[in-house]
Amino acid sequence: MAKPSLEGMIRGRAPWETLFAADPLHPGWEEVLYERQALSGRYDPVEDERLTRTHGPSYAHWIRHGRLRAEGRLCLVSGEPLSSETRRAFELDGAPYASVRAFYDSLKVDDVVTRARIAACAYDGPKGLIARPSRAIFRYGGLVVDVGSLEHCVLVARATEAKVHAHDDVRRALLATKRARLYMGAITALGRAMPFALMVLRERLR
Repeated sequence: MAKPSLEGMIRGRAPWETLFAADPLHPGWEEVLYERQALSGRYDPVEDERLTRTHGPSYAHWIRHGRLRAEGRLCLVSGEPLSSETRRAFELDGAPYASVRAFYDSLKVDDVVTRARIAACAYDGPKGLIARPSRAIFRYGGLVVDVGSLEHCVLVARATEAKVHAHDDVRRALLATKRARLYMGAITALGRAMPFALMVLRERLR
Protein backbone atom coordinates (compact mmCIF):
# COMPACT_ATOMS: atom_id res chain seq x y z
CA MET A 1 0.00 0.00 0.00
CA ALA A 2 1.43 3.39 -0.97
CA LYS A 3 2.24 5.93 1.71
CA PRO A 4 -0.30 8.56 0.49
CA SER A 5 -3.07 6.00 0.98
CA LEU A 6 -2.00 5.46 4.57
CA GLU A 7 -1.80 9.20 5.17
CA GLY A 8 -5.25 9.57 3.67
CA MET A 9 -6.66 6.96 6.03
CA ILE A 10 -5.21 8.83 9.01
CA ARG A 11 -6.46 12.23 7.86
CA GLY A 12 -9.82 10.80 6.88
CA ARG A 13 -10.24 9.16 10.28
CA ALA A 14 -10.71 5.71 8.81
CA PRO A 15 -12.27 3.22 11.23
CA TRP A 16 -9.96 0.98 13.24
CA GLU A 17 -11.03 -2.05 11.23
CA THR A 18 -9.62 -0.43 8.09
CA LEU A 19 -6.40 0.70 9.75
CA PHE A 20 -5.64 -2.71 11.23
CA ALA A 21 -6.52 -4.43 7.97
CA ALA A 22 -3.76 -2.29 6.41
CA ASP A 23 -1.33 -4.07 8.81
CA PRO A 24 0.27 -2.05 11.65
CA LEU A 25 3.66 -3.59 10.79
CA HIS A 26 3.54 -2.44 7.17
CA PRO A 27 6.75 -0.49 6.41
CA GLY A 28 4.66 2.19 4.72
CA TRP A 29 3.66 3.50 8.14
CA GLU A 30 7.23 4.72 8.63
CA GLU A 31 7.32 8.51 8.28
CA VAL A 32 3.52 8.53 8.37
CA LEU A 33 3.20 7.65 12.05
CA TYR A 34 6.82 7.82 13.20
CA GLU A 35 10.28 8.94 12.12
CA ARG A 36 12.41 6.84 9.82
CA GLN A 37 14.06 4.10 11.87
CA ALA A 38 17.30 3.66 9.93
CA LEU A 39 20.16 4.61 12.23
CA SER A 40 22.57 7.26 11.07
CA GLY A 41 25.92 8.45 12.35
CA ARG A 42 26.67 5.97 15.11
CA TYR A 43 25.28 2.93 13.32
CA ASP A 44 28.07 0.66 12.14
CA PRO A 45 26.91 -2.24 9.94
CA VAL A 46 30.24 -4.06 10.43
CA GLU A 47 29.84 -3.87 14.20
CA ASP A 48 26.22 -4.92 13.87
CA GLU A 49 27.26 -8.01 11.91
CA ARG A 50 29.94 -8.81 14.51
CA LEU A 51 27.41 -8.56 17.34
CA THR A 52 25.03 -10.81 15.42
CA ARG A 53 27.73 -13.45 14.87
CA THR A 54 29.04 -13.28 18.43
CA HIS A 55 25.87 -12.87 20.49
CA GLY A 56 23.04 -13.72 18.11
CA PRO A 57 20.46 -11.61 16.24
CA SER A 58 18.38 -10.94 19.38
CA TYR A 59 21.30 -9.23 21.10
CA ALA A 60 22.13 -7.15 18.03
CA HIS A 61 18.45 -6.20 17.76
CA TRP A 62 18.49 -5.10 21.42
CA ILE A 63 21.56 -2.94 20.82
CA ARG A 64 19.93 -1.30 17.80
CA HIS A 65 16.81 -0.57 19.83
CA GLY A 66 18.97 0.91 22.58
CA ARG A 67 20.52 3.33 20.11
CA LEU A 68 17.13 4.31 18.77
CA ARG A 69 15.86 4.91 22.31
CA ALA A 70 18.89 7.11 23.01
CA GLU A 71 18.04 9.17 19.93
CA GLY A 72 14.41 9.55 21.00
CA ARG A 73 13.12 7.70 17.96
CA LEU A 74 11.84 4.64 19.82
CA CYS A 75 9.67 4.96 22.91
CA LEU A 76 8.37 2.21 25.20
CA VAL A 77 4.75 2.74 26.23
CA SER A 78 5.35 2.63 29.97
CA GLY A 79 4.86 4.70 33.11
CA GLU A 80 2.13 7.19 33.82
CA PRO A 81 -0.02 8.22 32.18
CA LEU A 82 0.39 6.32 28.88
CA SER A 83 0.88 2.73 30.04
CA SER A 84 -1.91 0.20 29.84
CA GLU A 85 -1.73 -0.36 33.63
CA THR A 86 -2.10 3.32 34.57
CA ARG A 87 -5.47 3.97 36.13
CA ARG A 88 -7.18 6.51 33.91
CA ALA A 89 -10.89 5.71 33.89
CA PHE A 90 -12.92 5.71 30.69
CA GLU A 91 -16.11 4.25 29.30
CA LEU A 92 -16.52 2.00 26.30
CA ASP A 93 -19.87 0.82 24.97
CA GLY A 94 -21.55 2.05 28.15
CA ALA A 95 -19.29 0.16 30.57
CA PRO A 96 -16.66 1.76 32.88
CA TYR A 97 -13.03 0.61 32.98
CA ALA A 98 -10.23 1.64 35.32
CA SER A 99 -7.47 1.20 32.72
CA VAL A 100 -6.77 -0.23 29.29
CA ARG A 101 -5.17 -3.26 30.95
CA ALA A 102 -8.30 -3.74 33.05
CA PHE A 103 -10.36 -3.69 29.86
CA TYR A 104 -8.01 -6.16 28.16
CA ASP A 105 -8.02 -8.52 31.16
CA SER A 106 -11.79 -8.31 31.52
CA LEU A 107 -12.11 -9.88 28.08
CA LYS A 108 -10.48 -13.04 29.42
CA VAL A 109 -13.67 -14.05 31.23
CA ASP A 110 -17.28 -14.23 30.14
CA ASP A 111 -18.88 -14.12 33.58
CA VAL A 112 -20.54 -10.68 33.86
CA VAL A 113 -19.83 -10.16 37.57
CA THR A 114 -16.18 -11.21 37.35
CA ARG A 115 -15.67 -9.14 34.20
CA ALA A 116 -17.03 -6.05 35.99
CA ARG A 117 -14.70 -6.60 38.97
CA ILE A 118 -11.70 -6.97 36.68
CA ALA A 119 -12.77 -3.85 34.77
CA ALA A 120 -12.80 -1.90 38.03
CA CYS A 121 -9.42 -3.33 39.15
CA ALA A 122 -11.28 -4.96 42.05
CA TYR A 123 -10.52 -8.57 41.16
CA ASP A 124 -9.50 -10.64 44.19
CA GLY A 125 -8.87 -14.02 42.58
CA PRO A 126 -5.73 -16.10 43.14
CA LYS A 127 -2.76 -13.72 43.39
CA GLY A 128 -4.86 -11.15 41.55
CA LEU A 129 -3.88 -12.75 38.25
CA ILE A 130 -6.34 -13.24 35.43
CA ALA A 131 -5.46 -16.23 33.27
CA ARG A 132 -7.08 -16.70 29.90
CA PRO A 133 -8.95 -19.99 29.54
CA SER A 134 -7.44 -22.53 27.16
CA ARG A 135 -10.12 -21.74 24.58
CA ALA A 136 -9.05 -19.09 22.09
CA ILE A 137 -12.30 -17.12 21.92
CA PHE A 138 -14.21 -14.67 24.09
CA ARG A 139 -17.54 -12.88 23.93
CA TYR A 140 -18.05 -9.13 23.69
CA GLY A 141 -21.23 -7.25 22.86
CA GLY A 142 -22.96 -10.41 21.73
CA LEU A 143 -20.13 -11.32 19.36
CA VAL A 144 -17.71 -14.23 19.54
CA VAL A 145 -14.15 -12.92 19.04
CA ASP A 146 -11.01 -14.91 18.31
CA VAL A 147 -8.09 -14.12 20.62
CA GLY A 148 -5.43 -12.15 18.74
CA SER A 149 -7.70 -11.47 15.78
CA LEU A 150 -8.24 -8.19 13.96
CA GLU A 151 -11.46 -7.77 15.94
CA HIS A 152 -9.56 -8.26 19.20
CA CYS A 153 -7.01 -5.61 18.17
CA VAL A 154 -9.82 -3.24 17.21
CA LEU A 155 -11.33 -3.54 20.69
CA VAL A 156 -7.97 -2.67 22.27
CA ALA A 157 -7.64 0.31 19.91
CA ARG A 158 -11.11 1.54 20.80
CA ALA A 159 -10.32 1.29 24.51
CA THR A 160 -7.06 3.17 23.95
CA GLU A 161 -8.93 5.88 22.05
CA ALA A 162 -11.52 6.20 24.83
CA LYS A 163 -8.74 6.65 27.40
CA VAL A 164 -6.91 9.25 25.31
CA HIS A 165 -10.08 11.27 24.68
CA ALA A 166 -11.03 11.17 28.37
CA HIS A 167 -7.85 12.68 29.86
CA ASP A 168 -5.91 15.87 29.10
CA ASP A 169 -2.70 14.59 30.72
CA VAL A 170 -2.74 11.48 28.53
CA ARG A 171 -3.05 13.61 25.41
CA ARG A 172 -0.19 15.88 26.55
CA ALA A 173 2.05 12.89 27.30
CA LEU A 174 1.23 11.34 23.95
CA LEU A 175 2.10 14.51 22.04
CA ALA A 176 5.34 14.76 24.05
CA THR A 177 6.54 11.53 22.39
CA LYS A 178 6.76 13.64 19.21
CA ARG A 179 7.51 11.34 16.26
CA ALA A 180 9.03 8.38 18.09
CA ARG A 181 7.94 4.89 17.19
CA LEU A 182 5.95 3.56 20.13
CA TYR A 183 6.18 -0.07 21.14
CA MET A 184 5.36 -2.55 23.90
CA GLY A 185 7.29 -5.68 24.77
CA ALA A 186 4.59 -8.35 24.67
CA ILE A 187 3.50 -9.85 21.36
CA THR A 188 -0.20 -9.93 22.21
CA ALA A 189 -3.27 -8.10 20.93
CA LEU A 190 -2.57 -5.50 23.63
CA GLY A 191 1.13 -5.23 22.76
CA ARG A 192 0.42 -4.92 19.04
CA ALA A 193 -2.69 -2.76 19.07
CA MET A 194 -2.12 -0.20 21.82
CA PRO A 195 1.13 1.36 20.51
CA PHE A 196 -0.26 1.50 16.98
CA ALA A 197 -3.50 3.08 18.19
CA LEU A 198 -1.54 5.65 20.22
CA MET A 199 0.51 6.64 17.17
CA VAL A 200 -2.61 7.00 15.04
CA LEU A 201 -4.26 9.12 17.74
CA ARG A 202 -1.08 11.19 18.15
CA GLU A 203 -1.11 12.00 14.44
CA ARG A 204 -4.78 12.96 14.59
CA LEU A 205 -4.13 15.18 17.62
CA ARG A 206 -1.33 16.89 15.71
